[in-house]
Amino acid sequence: MRPIGSTSRHLRGLSRRDFLWTGGTSFATGLLSPGLVGLAVKQSRGESVVNMQGHAGATNVGVPRAPYQKGALLIEPEVRRSVNGELRTTLQVRYAYKDIGGYRLHLRSYEGTIPGPTLRVRAGDLLRIRLINDLPPNRDPVPIDLMLPHHFNTTNFHFHGLHVSPEGLSDNIFRSMEPGQSYDIETTIPRDHTRGTYWYHPHHHGSADVQITGGMAGALIVEDDFDDIPELRGAADRVLILNEVLFDHRGTIETYDTVWPEAVPRFLSVNGQREPAIRMRPGGSNAGGLFTPATRTTFTLCTSLPLTASEDHKSVISKVCSLRLASVPTCWWRPELSARTLFGR
Repeated sequence: MRPIGSTSRHLRGLSRRDFLWTGGTSFATGLLSPGLVGLAVKQSRGESVVNMQGHAGATNVGVPRAPYQKGALLIEPEVRRSVNGELRTTLQVRYAYKDIGGYRLHLRSYEGTIPGPTLRVRAGDLLRIRLINDLPPNRDPVPIDLMLPHHFNTTNFHFHGLHVSPEGLSDNIFRSMEPGQSYDIETTIPRDHTRGTYWYHPHHHGSADVQITGGMAGALIVEDDFDDIPELRGAADRVLILNEVLFDHRGTIETYDTVWPEAVPRFLSVNGQREPAIRMRPGGSNAGGLFTPATRTTFTLCTSLPLTASEDHKSVISKVCSLRLASVPTCWWRPELSARTLFGR
């Protein structure tokens, strides 16, 4: 298969970071934002978090309101799984209305959902994606300096953390995927690839921050058989995607000024929900993937053990710790980190 209308852009290398947790305590129901199943997630800028019920005069300017139920059950993203060594799927990039935290927002998305579908593969699988860019045409001209924000409706596709080819139809961030066009993405997961949680997102210079902040991201999990790990045997597998919700006075993100200023009010979402709950049986276990596509914020996770992490030459972070509901010591959770987690028991 061949893409329709692909061009070249800049290449920027991104580090891959893995993070492993094991342990936990028992609980039946936990709120997931800002307290995330025993992880007190706070913005590192300070203890105060802006109350979005008073979002920058939103009720005066006209951001559409929507029903909001604190503590609603966590919703898992749609799962698309490989069959007979191949995952063949289509991802449509388009605007979608999304009700988050009491507001109806109009944001760019994969498949009309925020976050996008979860892709599950195994080492050695072939991944084929047909990406359809159904965003409207760009209205702004291409700037002389291509590092400036521009063409927010042009996109491309990056497998964050995968050790795959960066060329051709694979994990190629040189490509520009224009509105109204369709493109083929094909990559083979090496048979010796590390199992774990990764994620996919746009990586087009000039538009990536705006698109990711709006919710264009999804989990990509390279599965493994964990039956030989007692703590994971029989555990429910969950995906937790942390992101900041930002929007302007119209409930959209159409200028870079909405993304960048530190003073912009914002709140945290988990799988596109504000303060959802996860329900477990007493003594049960949940295994899952955790990552944050937030582009500008460092989160602080509070756990029962202080975490100190250092990066080696491959920028890999790993640590084993226990999670408890009432905890004080903290660790830094930086943008673009991913984790394989175990909580409960």
